Amino acid sequence: MGASNRDRMDVSRPTPVWVDESTKFAGPVSPGILLEWRQVDGHPEPRWEGLVTFAVGGGELPWSVETKWVREACLLPMAPLLPPIAR
Repeated sequence: MGASNRDRMDVSRPTPVWVDESTKFAGPVSPGILLEWRQVDGHPEPRWEGLVTFAVGGGELPWSVETKWVREACLLPMAPLLPPIAR
């Protein structure tokens, strides 16, 4: 995602993203909607988190929807509209 405000996704309106909390983008990812950003203090360098609503589950697990703050490194813009593992 990048570390500067200049590189951060614009969230003047909800933005489609892929969410991968493993930060590897090598396994299953979930589609989500980025609602807003916040900067988290208390670390050697400030870090960013996005408030995201995303789908959880699938396969043999039941689907549910979760909304929470997710680290910037776990978010990938959804463009093109294909999962990162399908590229």
